[in-house]
Amino acid sequence: MATKISDMDPVTLPLQGDELLEMSVPGSTPETGNATVDDVAARTNVRLKAIGAFPLAISLFFPGVPTASALVCLFSAPAGIATLTFAAALAGSSGKATIAATAQTDFDVRKNATTNANGTSVGTIRFAAAGTVPSFIAASGFTLTGGTDTLSVWAPASPDATLANISASLYCTRS
Repeated sequence: MATKISDMDPVTLPLQGDELLEMSVPGSTPETGNATVDDVAARTNVRLKAIGAFPLAISLFFPGVPTASALVCLFSAPAGIATLTFAAALAGSSGKATIAATAQTDFDVRKNATTNANGTSVGTIRFAAAGTVPSFIAASGFTLTGGTDTLSVWAPASPDATLANISASLYCTRS
């Protein structure tokens, strides 16, 4: 998909993903060749600014079988990112274990926790009995503030004896 800007028209465009921006530059035609970046700067007053949020995945892997209440992942939101936004139900997230759970096994996703009992529970990564692909649960969306907040994933207090080699990618957007 491409968006075309005619010569010197002031326009604001929300560009996303791999969308292209096309513009004609005075003095540049198919017969005379393409304009260079310097040509564009010299002949136009164009400013491009990315609008909207950018996707990001926080990936984790825990080898083997986690012990009771084990810290499976700790992520510190980078100071250079203003906000990370996670959707309700952790929509867009995915995961996999190489060895299935014997019984339903829930991993607690917590914001600003230093143990499995403090901070705020914001979601669950759930492996069903005999399952290797988890479902993701979060009653509502939540945010992390860069340079301030952490996100952690904790194994259950009574871990499954077989669920092993757990990976997950938690989808969010950054702004």
